Amino acid sequence: MTQLISHRGFTLLEMIIALAIVSLSLVGAASLIRSSVSSSGHLETKTQAYWVAQNEAASLALSDQDLDESVIKNSETVMGRRYLTETILRPIDDSLISAEITVSTDSMVIVSHSTLLRRH
Repeated sequence: MTQLISHRGFTLLEMIIALAIVSLSLVGAASLIRSSVSSSGHLETKTQAYWVAQNEAASLALSDQDLDESVIKNSETVMGRRYLTETILRPIDDSLISAEITVSTDSMVIVSHSTLLRRH
């Protein structure tokens, strides 16, 4: 009597299907990582632009100049990136002035910040 020897293992078709599933999973994971890195770079730029706006507001609040209705344009470099600021000053009354600070790069507006400043 002969015994049938049963070999257990994966067929070539099963291996091809398994490799296809694994490769599709890796492509999806790589795409997710790429978008995450891109998003964190944008968040870093936005955070730096907000710091620039805060610095501009602090600079105006601490300045000795009389704040009247005007438009002030400046540029500032933070961590190798150049940011442009445009500050629009509008008097509210004799003691307060509104400052609308817009921070942008050469191509797009990143942050708009509004604050009230006390007149000197």
